Amino acid sequence: MPTDSERVFEVTDFLCKLPLFGLMFEEPRGQSLPEECGAWAKHIRKVMNANNFKGHLLVHVHEKFGYCDAVALQVLMDGANGIWASVIKEGAAMGNASSIVTILNLIRMGNKKVLKKFNCTYLRKAAINMTRITTGVDPHIKQPVYGARALDFVFDLNAEEFDLAEFFEEKLLFE
Repeated sequence: MPTDSERVFEVTDFLCKLPLFGLMFEEPRGQSLPEECGAWAKHIRKVMNANNFKGHLLVHVHEKFGYCDAVALQVLMDGANGIWASVIKEGAAMGNASSIVTILNLIRMGNKKVLKKFNCTYLRKAAINMTRITTGVDPHIKQPVYGARALDFVFDLNAEEFDLAEFFEEKLLFE
């Protein structure tokens, strides 16, 4: 998109005139910065709104350089209203912004709508089981949200505002 954005907006304009469920774009290489993809979402949403298009704007973000979760959140803040992703990181060959990490970050930042829409307290167990089924092993111990150490605290005198262990009704390995 960065090299031919006018064409993307023309295609978006055309698609918005069709009775579609929504539009989707992908960050295919895992190398775009959050601000880049956020700008894509913002401008695509402007074209959608100009056409009074009521469909969804979804994003699929690949992993490569560690930006995927930040990119997914930025795109949601800038105009997308959904993600197309696996629950776990292993959904794409090179990894993707998993829906469990995105959803938990939305909850942590105050979005209560996802709590009503999904069984969020079960997501951790589901992600662990999906990783075992997909890879044959447990999630990496330091995998955010559903790795074995994700619930632990590093030495800190202040309690966190959003406690993952409490949210998932689990006990910490180390306190």
